[in-house]
Amino acid sequence: MGLSAFTHKRRERSSNPPQKEKFKLLTPTFVGLLLAGTAFWALVWAAIHKLDEIPYLKEFTSTQEVLDWIEDRMYEEADRQMDAQNRFNALAECKYLC
Repeated sequence: MGLSAFTHKRRERSSNPPQKEKFKLLTPTFVGLLLAGTAFWALVWAAIHKLDEIPYLKEFTSTQEVLDWIEDRMYEEADRQMDAQNRFNALAECKYLC
């Protein structure tokens, strides 16, 4: 077995990556980050839904006010994105027709 046969086998091995390489995205750091983010947002939403039960905050705001505020911001953002898309389409149409 000569040197060329050895390098040929070496190239064969490196061209077929092991199955373990496919799961490199799920590192322990990534899984920990995902769990921490999920727990954080679960606590935020739980706190929003418990606002009516906090005595001092009950005077200033309510759960429904906060949820309405979030909903309003969501629709405003959707309108902004739609306006931007319409402007982009108008510019693209003008570029090809003008």
